Amino acid sequence: MEDPDNTGVIHAFDPPRLLEYTWGVEVLRWEVAPTADGCLLTLTATYDDRPGSASFTAGWTICFDALDRVLGGSAVPEKDYAELHEHYVRAYGLDQGEVLDDGSIRFERQLIRPKELVWSVLSGAGTAAAGRTPPAGFVAKGIEPGPVEELTESLLLTYSSPQGKVSWSLRNGNGGARLVVTQTGPAAGEYLTAWHDLIEGLAGTLISEG
Repeated sequence: MEDPDNTGVIHAFDPPRLLEYTWGVEVLRWEVAPTADGCLLTLTATYDDRPGSASFTAGWTICFDALDRVLGGSAVPEKDYAELHEHYVRAYGLDQGEVLDDGSIRFERQLIRPKELVWSVLSGAGTAAAGRTPPAGFVAKGIEPGPVEELTESLLLTYSSPQGKVSWSLRNGNGGARLVVTQTGPAAGEYLTAWHDLIEGLAGTLISEG
């Protein structure tokens, strides 16, 4: 079956030293250089999805570990994808939100579980419903939530508060749900830490839900 999102074109081919090609919107460059006891394999992946970087790096790390074992390496430990993913999220600073020019804040966070499970964890024992106060999982410390204004289960929830309008959106990402949380208002930056703590708490809970 053809996959139009993952077609590619070879840009450079010089075996056994170099292969570069496109893969969807990415560019992958593989280089092999001899060393005293084997060779050094270098992969350079170029793409425009920074929030997905932890997913890509964790996935390629597992692939390289598997390749090393196939080639006779015995000292490479098995690694858990979730653990690697969260390690690279912190290493790349992907857990940090941003304050926009108008004072609003925005977090975009790749998660390791499907959006349906993420929604379930956010809802907890409550039920999200239009016209009702959102479940506590959708509310950061210091935010006084009003009734839910927009709701599409597992995809979207918005509500207003004296601190600004809050929006949660979920879509399919690389290896799990891609979460975007925004809060409008010139004073929203005051809540950057509160939202960070809430979202990272969610990410930690999702690891144990696997």
